[in-house]
Amino acid sequence: MNKLLKQLKQLKRAERLTAMDGQSMAQSWNRIAEAIGADETSEVTPSVSAMYFEYARWNASKYFSKPVAASAFSVMMVASGWIATVNAADSLPGDTLYSVKMITEKTQLRLASLDRKAVLHTEFAGRRLQEASDLQEGTQDADSAQLVHGAIEAYKQEVASAGESLRQLKDEGSAEALATATSVQQNLQAIDTTIDAVAAESGSAEATQEVLAAKEVAKEVNDVATTVAVEVHEEQPTDLSTQELKQMFKSDLGRIEARQRFDLERIDVIKIALADDGVSYDGFAVPTSDELLAYEYPIVAVDSLLSQAMNNFAAGGFRSAFEKLQEIDTALLEIESQLAQVEIAIMQARLQPEPTPVVPEESVTSESVL
Repeated sequence: MNKLLKQLKQLKRAERLTAMDGQSMAQSWNRIAEAIGADETSEVTPSVSAMYFEYARWNASKYFSKPVAASAFSVMMVASGWIATVNAADSLPGDTLYSVKMITEKTQLRLASLDRKAVLHTEFAGRRLQEASDLQEGTQDADSAQLVHGAIEAYKQEVASAGESLRQLKDEGSAEALATATSVQQNLQAIDTTIDAVAAESGSAEATQEVLAAKEVAKEVNDVATTVAVEVHEEQPTDLSTQELKQMFKSDLGRIEARQRFDLERIDVIKIALADDGVSYDGFAVPTSDELLAYEYPIVAVDSLLSQAMNNFAAGGFRSAFEKLQEIDTALLEIESQLAQVEIAIMQARLQPEPTPVVPEESVTSESVL
């Protein structure tokens, strides 16, 4: 594969490794720490193994709560169910044990409280994206492409369900709404890396559009999470709600600044690709130098918008600060959609087969005719 084509993919894969490291996050936060303080604590969500243990415990209780039901057969069935559940954890769509994985998740949701459901939906969304990424590493055919599509659709449904549960939690006046909003936001940002991994392996316009749609759904629910947190704080401001908002703002700020740097690097790679005289882009939708500047300018202008958001937050205008970040998020998504289409055009042009040279008629000899 062409060197520049590899570079485009490697850049996507390296987004969070090069742009959103701890030092960058700390530098972003230090710019406003003096005005609003900092809270380095974060809620740690239960691990996958802990959730499976909880399911196994519930599964076992169905048998051992009945008189004289703890027979050797019952114990064997419970143990078999536990083993099948653990083995199903790494299964992919199309695998025999994948149905066990889905049943386990549905059981967890059925037993969970509303606040836990919201968080679980984001955790399961992360699994669906990881499955899509793992499927792309295997054999690429029509069946696997359909499975990837199904995994991404399932991801979008899980994320949407997380937003619905979170909003319902807020409408019911639950005391858990604030902490849940923070956990949902953290999980959504954690799976951004997986979204980009899926995007890095997608080589078609259809797959790219699916990934962009996945990002759009994540953005919408992230907006719900920050809006819920702001509403809780406005209704009854406390030191805890203030600290939660600071942490959420810090996370959003770092994420957006990372995307800004990443998108500028993407444009640099595109410039290099378009400057290669050895490739013909006739018939492909690639931008001119002036059009690339039109992409670049609004990305650079994000600095000014971020400054406005930070000033609003430092002055106590939490709602306006988050709304400014949401505005930036929407603008970057639009630009990223256009950049993705350019990258696809470059990849397609570079993967075109070399034209077959035409042999001049006068070079055809009698021997070649015979």
